[in-house]
Amino acid sequence: MKLFGKMIVIYFIVLISSYGCKKYKPPTKPPVINLPDTTSHDFTWQINVLGDGNASRLRDVCIINENDVWAVGEIYLKDSTGQFIYPPFGAAHWNGSTWELKRLKTRAPQNYELYLSPLGVFGFNPEDIWFAHGGIHHFNGQNIKSYWVNWFPGNENAILDSGQSINKIWGQSSSNLWAVGWHGAIIHYNGTSWQKLESGTDLDIQDIWGG
Repeated sequence: MKLFGKMIVIYFIVLISSYGCKKYKPPTKPPVINLPDTTSHDFTWQINVLGDGNASRLRDVCIINENDVWAVGEIYLKDSTGQFIYPPFGAAHWNGSTWELKRLKTRAPQNYELYLSPLGVFGFNPEDIWFAHGGIHHFNGQNIKSYWVNWFPGNENAILDSGQSINKIWGQSSSNLWAVGWHGAIIHYNGTSWQKLESGTDLDIQDIWGG
């Protein structure tokens, strides 16, 4: 399967240890800078702190609309004694007025409960949200269905090699999704199944986007 379709351009961001660049030559004339017009609009900025700021980490955000925003990662709260509450929350959802912390519970192939701490999130509507945490996890607004594409002992559904896992997702629809991750991992979803694609690198792919 080709990485680039006729109407899709996919960008892979890879961590590279070294690179080359051309020597900069200043222009013969100073550039003309056109500054934007001033505006009379007043903006009010608000800072929201989710969980304990020292321990919590947000890894990715997905904005469906102004009243439907998802931020994912590890969000810790403390109990009355000052101890962290486990498991941490894996997501915070903005409903237009408040942030609601959510635990993302699913099941591993051995049928034990697992709470996700996603590195990536991508969504199309409130009933169609995708999380990246090793494998791929689809939230339909009520429940999570997991696609365990990453290798680990006892996982018969793995399509990735040992050491590879998924950290970011992008797609045009739920039947045309792309996901990338550690050690050059790239996979594609056609609405029915996931297929591994060869990236030609074993470097970590940090993100993916297209248009």
